[in-house]
Amino acid sequence: PGTLMYSLMLLLNRAGNAIFGNLSLIFALAVAMGRAKKEKGVAGLSAGIFYLIMLTTMSVCLTMDGSIVDGMVSEGVKDGAITTTLGIQTLQMGVFGGIVAGLGAAALCNRFYKTQLPSALSFFAGTRFVPIISMLSAVLAGIISYFVWPVIQSGIFALGGLVQASGYFGTFIFGC
Repeated sequence: PGTLMYSLMLLLNRAGNAIFGNLSLIFALAVAMGRAKKEKGVAGLSAGIFYLIMLTTMSVCLTMDGSIVDGMVSEGVKDGAITTTLGIQTLQMGVFGGIVAGLGAAALCNRFYKTQLPSALSFFAGTRFVPIISMLSAVLAGIISYFVWPVIQSGIFALGGLVQASGYFGTFIFGC
């Protein structure tokens, strides 16, 4: 500590953690821009919006069911089931959540980027409509994820427990 080399290594460590700690958001943006046929910038923006609102919706659902009380995870919740992502306490979906957000935003962008609205609402037509519909869709995706993801997560936890209990054979199967 206190040396130039230590400071450099600390900087590299934290820079790497910034990437790996936010990998799900990076996946959301990259998948959306990669899957969008046109208006890739709009798709990326919509994916970011989609992802943040999906996380927030799951957080609200977890607060309403008592899994999160005053910012603390309740005793009955499995370790690792809830995490803080971008400052939002939510279900631990990892990069899968980012992929869902990216695919959803890309599909919405491809479908709605040319949408025409009545003249009174024409400001919100076309590419401006995509982030709006992404917000609404993200709420729905967050509610669905709140109900579906814990089942998938339990399966992942059970598979991990099986691999761990199987000793070397489990390690071999996991490696395959």
